[in-house]
Amino acid sequence: MTDEPPESERFAAALDELRALVTHFQIVGVSLVLVGGQVVAVEARAAGGDGVIEVRTPTDIVVQRGFSMEPDLLFDLDGAAARAHAVLDVLKSRNFKRVKTHRWRKEPLSGR
Repeated sequence: MTDEPPESERFAAALDELRALVTHFQIVGVSLVLVGGQVVAVEARAAGGDGVIEVRTPTDIVVQRGFSMEPDLLFDLDGAAARAHAVLDVLKSRNFKRVKTHRWRKEPLSGR
């Protein structure tokens, strides 16, 4: 037996975190767009493709990603440059840790 919570609980925890992030970003005046990339990747794979999707930001940053159970959020801070520090503050306040210059991670909840 594993200590890993069931997938439904992991999904609920991810949605709760996403709701909190959206709320905190709205409070600090940072707008964001949510893209259901995982759904698009699954549909692409089901249609015979490789399941890799590509997101291109207004500042011409391209991110390619295939389906995984790991949720992703992409921030293009060019339009919110004056509020960029607020994004970092929100991530820190929600217990995300910087793992690379451009990547942050929050350890999943175990045994909710």
